[in-house]
Amino acid sequence: MAAATEKRPEIIELARGLNHVPMCEDYERMVSGMIIYTAGHDTSILSRRKFVEFGHPVFIGDDCWIGGDVVILPGVTIGEGCTIGAGSVVTKDIPPFSIAMGSPCKVRKTIPSAEEEEKDPNNPYRNLVREDRDE
Repeated sequence: MAAATEKRPEIIELARGLNHVPMCEDYERMVSGMIIYTAGHDTSILSRRKFVEFGHPVFIGDDCWIGGDVVILPGVTIGEGCTIGAGSVVTKDIPPFSIAMGSPCKVRKTIPSAEEEEKDPNNPYRNLVREDRDE
């Protein structure tokens, strides 16, 4: 299945009453089962009874890979070049070029940007050419 992005909204399943559409940049890889929440409520029982809810946008940067069954909570930004491990619950922002996983999701390591990889003469992907791509 192709990645769901704002550029291909026909493959994003929107919940009834959704008021914030997740913003996704280019080259994301999103695996099935991922859930992006953009709304929630306070823990107050009275606020639930009175249907007090909030909405916060979610932003996913360029070149991200989001694993299967990941849950992303309202207001989270996942920076450019991140990989989020399968089954993670993302509760806070993830800085660019991070590999993060867990529940709650935590940064485990950082990785170089594509531009930094291009400059590395020992990178095995530096001169790789894929003829089936338009790049």
